[in-house]
Amino acid sequence: MTSTGPEAAWNTAALDHPLILDLPDRPGGDPTPLLRLGRQALARVHADLHPQASRLLAQLASRGVVALRTSTGTWEIRERLDGWILAPAVGPVDLRTLAAATRLRATRLARQRRALPPKPR
Repeated sequence: MTSTGPEAAWNTAALDHPLILDLPDRPGGDPTPLLRLGRQALARVHADLHPQASRLLAQLASRGVVALRTSTGTWEIRERLDGWILAPAVGPVDLRTLAAATRLRATRLARQRRALPPKPR
């Protein structure tokens, strides 16, 4: 079946198996590539390196990560028109709800991007 709706700017299929990435305070042993990516993204966010953080958060989202959990709280990975951000989670965190919200946001943003005038070259 051909889709007539707007397509997300990234492959949201990973959201079929969403996960919250737990980032321990003290990394032990050899961290997995996903943990390393999560730590790098969080460090860039804390250093106000927004373009770099946005790219790393997009990579995490494309792997199904919907949030990062640290000892200080849980941070949702959210797409915006101008990139990706971490937003503090409010209330209980439900994995499936976050994945559904991420997928809906991707579709809504695709529709908004399609309505924007083309960028000058």
